[in-house]
Amino acid sequence: MPIPIQKASSADSLAAISKILLSSFVIGTLYFGRELLLPLALAALLTFMPAPLVTRLQRRIGRVLVLLIFMLLEREDLRNRMIRLIGQGRIAMKWLEECSHACCAGKASSHATDRRK
Repeated sequence: MPIPIQKASSADSLAAISKILLSSFVIGTLYFGRELLLPLALAALLTFMPAPLVTRLQRRIGRVLVLLIFMLLEREDLRNRMIRLIGQGRIAMKWLEECSHACCAGKASSHATDRRK
């Protein structure tokens, strides 16, 4: 006995076609939008990194000041200036330490020569 073949109704065919079209639209949107969506997803992940620092600072100096500090740091030009200033500060501190050691060493040798006289 042959098995009867059931024909799909037009509603089932339309549902299957709409699922295929929708999935191809989503995949195409994700593929062509990756240049925009990838940085957005990365930015969303990176926003959670300073959370522990923010909570500690909020306890000490308050929510408004922390908000202002982080808003200023979000501006790229100010952040780069701060990084350069910190780097220059480290160089300046090393230079001051070297000068003070050289100065102290010079004074120590001059005191030793003064004692001999």
